[in-house]
Amino acid sequence: MKSLLTFIAQLAILLLPVSTSFAQNQTTVDSLLNVLETDITPKEQITTYVDLAYEYQIDDTAQMRVYTDRVLELAEKIGEEESIISIVDAMDIVGMAYSFKRLFAEAEAQFKEVLKKSEEFGYKRGEGAAYSRIGTTYLYRGYLDTAQTLFTKAIEIQKSIDDKNGLYYTYYNAGTLSAYIGNYDEALEYYRNSLEITIEMGDVATQVTLYNGIANIYGLLGRSLPALDYYHKALDILEEGLARSTPGTLNNIGNIYHGRHEYAKAISYYERSLKHYQALSDSTGIALSYRNIGNSTIYLGEIDKAIEYLEQAVALHKRLGDRIELATAFTGLGEAYTKANRNSEALKAYDESLTLNREIGDKSAIATSLTGIGFLHVKLGNINQAAQCAEEALPLADELGALSVLVLAYKLEAQVRDIQQDYKRAFDALARYKTFNDSIISNENTREITRMEADYEFQQERDSVAFEQQKVELEFEKEIERGKVVKRTATGGGLLILTILILLYRSYLIKQKNNKELTSKNEEITVLRETEKKMAEESLALKERELTNITMLSHEKNELLQQIGDQIAKIGNKVDDKIIPNLKEIKQTISSNISDKTWESFTYHFEQVHPKFFNKLKAKYDDLSQNDLRLCAYIKVGLNNKVIAQMGNVTHAAVKKNVNRLKKKLGIGPDDSLRDFIIEFA
Repeated sequence: MKSLLTFIAQLAILLLPVSTSFAQNQTTVDSLLNVLETDITPKEQITTYVDLAYEYQIDDTAQMRVYTDRVLELAEKIGEEESIISIVDAMDIVGMAYSFKRLFAEAEAQFKEVLKKSEEFGYKRGEGAAYSRIGTTYLYRGYLDTAQTLFTKAIEIQKSIDDKNGLYYTYYNAGTLSAYIGNYDEALEYYRNSLEITIEMGDVATQVTLYNGIANIYGLLGRSLPALDYYHKALDILEEGLARSTPGTLNNIGNIYHGRHEYAKAISYYERSLKHYQALSDSTGIALSYRNIGNSTIYLGEIDKAIEYLEQAVALHKRLGDRIELATAFTGLGEAYTKANRNSEALKAYDESLTLNREIGDKSAIATSLTGIGFLHVKLGNINQAAQCAEEALPLADELGALSVLVLAYKLEAQVRDIQQDYKRAFDALARYKTFNDSIISNENTREITRMEADYEFQQERDSVAFEQQKVELEFEKEIERGKVVKRTATGGGLLILTILILLYRSYLIKQKNNKELTSKNEEITVLRETEKKMAEESLALKERELTNITMLSHEKNELLQQIGDQIAKIGNKVDDKIIPNLKEIKQTISSNISDKTWESFTYHFEQVHPKFFNKLKAKYDDLSQNDLRLCAYIKVGLNNKVIAQMGNVTHAAVKKNVNRLKKKLGIGPDDSLRDFIIEFA
């Protein structure tokens, strides 16, 4: 499993600057060309050419250069000082075009010219923008300290002149940088400052970028529910037509499901994202999608397929010169090679990722690379090297606080210390690993995420059906009321009677029409109810999977604790009498962790899936003990006697004895199956 920081936060860079990342608006272009046909001053012509260059900076840089060249030609004719702002803006547009094409060295050189011109003429807005743009080129290339210094300088200038257009851009990039170095609170503050400005400006495209950025940070913190909430806010805007940002958001949602170990669902989002990127011929996005699909495919056991995707991602990232994304791709490739037992290739890939991440300074990615190398050394029996990796990774993981990184680091530590027979440290590491791993699985309620996703897909349909039904019923009631009024007033002569008959016939026709509409709407409601029933069934399936996950985690933990306990027992007669009390203390701690807390966690999740199971058992068989109920529950979820013994920290023979005693209480013959009875029990 890779670090969620390298998995999510790196992707945020690609979403920068959304507000300028779409194809030119032909209506705007035509309007600007029409302005040039009118009688305007040379200064107004310069401004118009700058606006035209801006429109073409992404999809037609040749045409963009035509317009920026005209700006410079006109500036020479009327005097450079008079048109300095337009000249600087034109140069800035050229630099941004280089950035969009990821030609960062060329972009840096161009922005430095912008800075020089701006300082020469005292153009503060140009100075602030130049510092921010140069900082962004350093950020893209992984030179984080320099980028941070430049962003600080840019914010200082932009605040002094209240340059909101510049500040939202700088705040966003400063937030992305903070995420890289693990300052998540600072990153959220920068993103929210930027979001506040873009909402004030009405820039919905950049709001998409910022919703993604904020969601990324929540993902890093293991808070998948608010992360998905912000991603869906972005998708709500994208449905209005900002197609270029859709694949980035889809990729990010996939990242959340990957972090929650729902790999098939993650891949479905990654594949949708890949199709968008391919349609846009976006090489960087294609490389990211290849990498993400490959990383999730590892956990579905399709190793050859995963390696194919990841090797394509590495090749593309190398060609594009994206060091940050390349480092992450190497990490995933190292893991895939390890699964395929291509150990020398795995070590080489991990070393590549570690070297790049050290140069970049991404602490989360460094810790992830180290744990990957550590697990590989454990596999190869190189325990000293594995221990060195764990000792370096743990402080980084603790400093960052990212759940996915902590899980990897403490899992490695537990394995290393167990092999070294340092059982106390192994147990402590195992306990922390379990705590963090459980947090990833249950930090956000799975059924709540399912509800959110279902609401997102079906709410509009539900609201529409309910509204139409309400409208028809209201019209029907009005018609009935009108009929009553007519009836009360129809005491006159034949003309009134005739009027009543006409109105009643009209009312009959309307009722017939309304009845048809109600029938149609009721059919729609039936379909919706069937959909909701299906959603409920899917929710139950998710609960059952969650129960299985919790049960197996408890089993794995108890199995490892039991192994540690057995090893302690073996060495009990071989150690100095002074440390025997310490060994007894560890064994007591192991015993206490195998019992009550495991059962409490299991009971909570079991009752989510089988809410009345215990009540029905106790109502029909009132002499069942707590241990009997516990045994019934374990059998209900499919555990065999061996696993039940490990879960309860008892012997296999004791479980068999308990099964025979329970059969008698339930009135089951000695040759009948207790398992069949429990599974069929409602």
